[in-house]
Amino acid sequence: MKKIILASVLAFALSTTAFAQTTLIDNPIEFGQVKAIKEKSEVKVITKEGITQYTASNGSIIKIGDKFRINRPEGGAKTFVSIQNKPTVMDMLGNSGFISTVNTSMSNTEITIKSLYIAGSRKLGFKPMAELATCGTCNNLLVDIELAIESKEIRTNGMTSEDAMALLKTQKEKLDLGIITQKEFDDKKAELIKFIQ
Repeated sequence: MKKIILASVLAFALSTTAFAQTTLIDNPIEFGQVKAIKEKSEVKVITKEGITQYTASNGSIIKIGDKFRINRPEGGAKTFVSIQNKPTVMDMLGNSGFISTVNTSMSNTEITIKSLYIAGSRKLGFKPMAELATCGTCNNLLVDIELAIESKEIRTNGMTSEDAMALLKTQKEKLDLGIITQKEFDDKKAELIKFIQ
C-alpha cells in the first residue's frame, strides 16, 4: 500500500514538473546569480518562471533545446564525474537496482537539453544543472553544468569567452589584411564582445 501511495505522489510530482517546464517564459540566469545564492528560498525566486537560458562561468550560453556533446570522462576514468542518470519512478521505488553513474558508452554523443534548474543546499552550495533527454525508455541524464565544462566532459554549442576572443583576433587579422571593412569588423566585434569576459 505504501508503494502505491508513494508511486502516486511521485507520478503527480513528475507530471506537475513536466507541466511547469512547458509553460516557460523567457528567464535567463547567469553564473554570478547562482554563485550568490545562500538560501533555498532564493532559488524559488530566481526560478519561479523556470530557467530558459544559463550563461556559464566561461561565457557559454546554454538554452533549453540546445545540445551538449558528451566527451570522454575526465582523466580516462570509466564513469563521468559531472553526469549521472536521473532515477525513474520505478528506480525511486527501489525495485530496479538503479545505478546513478554513467559509463563511457555515452561518450561522443550529442543530447538535447530538456530543462535547466538549480540544485543544492545552504550547506553544500547551489549549482546549475541540466537535464538531458535520452531515448524514451532510458533514464534521462543530469549534468552539473559548471563541473562538466571544467572537466571537459561536455562541449556546449554555445560560444565560450575563448572562442569569441579567437574569432575576434581572426577578424582583426582580416581587417589588417584588407579582407574585410572596418564596418564589418565593428559589427562582428559588437556581436562577439558580449561573450568575452
